[in-house]
Amino acid sequence: MEPTSSTRRLSAILMADVVGYSRLMGQDEERTVATLRAYREVFTGYIPKFNGRVVDAKGDAIMAEFGTVTDAIAGAAEIQREIAERNEGLPEDRRMQFRIGINLGEVLVQDDEIYGDGVNIAARLETLAEPGGICVSRAAHDQAVGKLPLQYEYLGEHSVKNIVTPVRVYRVLSQPGAAAHRVARAGRLGERKGKIIGFVGAAAIVAAFIAVGVYYMQPPEEPVDTAGSEEGPALPDGPSIAVLPFINMSGDPEQEYFADGLTDTLITDLSKLRNLYVAARNNVFAYKGKSVEIQRLAAQLGVRYVLEGGIQKVGDHLRINVQLIDGATGDHLWAERYDRPVADLFAVQDEIAQKIATELNVKLVEGEYARLYESPTGNARAKNLVLQGLYANRTFTREGLGRAEQLLKLALEMDPESLAAIVVLGFVYYHVAYLESGDAMGARFEQALTQAERAIALDPNFSLAYTLRGQIMFLHERNAEKGYADLRRAVALNPDSVSPAVLAGFLAYKPGSAEEALELIEKAMRLTPVPPDWMYGALGAAQRAVGDLPAAIRNTRECTGRIPAFLPCRFEL
Repeated sequence: MEPTSSTRRLSAILMADVVGYSRLMGQDEERTVATLRAYREVFTGYIPKFNGRVVDAKGDAIMAEFGTVTDAIAGAAEIQREIAERNEGLPEDRRMQFRIGINLGEVLVQDDEIYGDGVNIAARLETLAEPGGICVSRAAHDQAVGKLPLQYEYLGEHSVKNIVTPVRVYRVLSQPGAAAHRVARAGRLGERKGKIIGFVGAAAIVAAFIAVGVYYMQPPEEPVDTAGSEEGPALPDGPSIAVLPFINMSGDPEQEYFADGLTDTLITDLSKLRNLYVAARNNVFAYKGKSVEIQRLAAQLGVRYVLEGGIQKVGDHLRINVQLIDGATGDHLWAERYDRPVADLFAVQDEIAQKIATELNVKLVEGEYARLYESPTGNARAKNLVLQGLYANRTFTREGLGRAEQLLKLALEMDPESLAAIVVLGFVYYHVAYLESGDAMGARFEQALTQAERAIALDPNFSLAYTLRGQIMFLHERNAEKGYADLRRAVALNPDSVSPAVLAGFLAYKPGSAEEALELIEKAMRLTPVPPDWMYGALGAAQRAVGDLPAAIRNTRECTGRIPAFLPCRFEL
């Protein structure tokens, strides 16, 4: 017998199946089979129109392969639209809905069948989709975004069966039903979290959206508006720089934390240099994944220089490409490539920081490099775990937070005095508390408080630890004065951070403090040319406190528009 020939290729894979198929068959087999046959014809009719082919269609499941992601998503959107229209003519208990998952990945092809992790991931994505909905992987999203009249909603990182690396998942919001999808999701969140709102009271509503965004907020999915005025803040008197998010060139979403971690560390290290102004992390991460002209970006951020680069991890080695650009002229001033073992990642970060400082004629301050990811032991494995934990925490899902907790605990076993691991773990506990109720909620707040106080004991000047403790004092300890004291301490230690916005959110509910709240939040937004989405909610709360209701409504609506499913802004509105 001749051996079966096989090839490999990159494909967009679509997987679909019927929601509640067994229930429908149990109610009426003949009608269910007839409906399935008719709806399968919808698939087999649209798939070739969008340059795809049906690979398998057994039972209630359908698998198809497309040459491009845009064809796969566009075809899936049309299929779901037509099926929804056909369902309108059926009794509610006889309507048949499909879930669809789409992935871009390498497949093994044998005798027109396809196999491999690319197929398996598409199948797992299908199980995450809502009835009548479509979920896509990060790889598929990045290829299609901006090319179709569709919107996408990031659902976080999910660990799926038989796939080692967690998958970053996006929901497709089909037009014109995008708003309906988002409102429905917000309503479900409201049902789950109503007990939390009752517990924390009015002040906690504002605290909730501030706490979620204060340190780990993902950059917005919507494109940055670069069509308007290029005018931004005036250039500082001395050298100024923006470190753009490094690009993950590994083709592996799991390595995204390496790129984000390198960016974070460079921003932190350079911020400690005298006479050098560094654009804040929130501002630069708003441009992540966006194509923006360097000169326009520099003007918007109010900096003279821009640093950009990419990082590629191959096995146990890293390749980092970095270049320094004059934001006024667009000229390339300096470029360098670093090839290092993974264990040397943090040494490379310091080397890059020193090189940039030399290029900008900024004198290094001995011993004042930031130590957010440093520690007395210098345990490289622990630092790596902290970066992964920080990345997992930004998913805000129970699964992501659980994974972050495990990674950070392991990092602390290796390096018990890692300030980064201690405080990030504290915020993980803080976020998990909002997913709990009763004694479980209280226990999580206690864990977060322990981490904040542990960090303060190790470094009494670590502002983020005071920000964490101050919020816990308000929400769990019910001690407003201590909460205000901690937040004021955080502002004093780092007035250019997001701490003024956090403090403003609480002051908005303190009698006689409305004017101070508004002044603080306005200052925070002046220091943040591209404010985080949640900050508009804090601004709206402060404006409401001073009685400026039109402005409060406008900015709170800005918050709900940017984060449609974010309940605290909806309640505030």
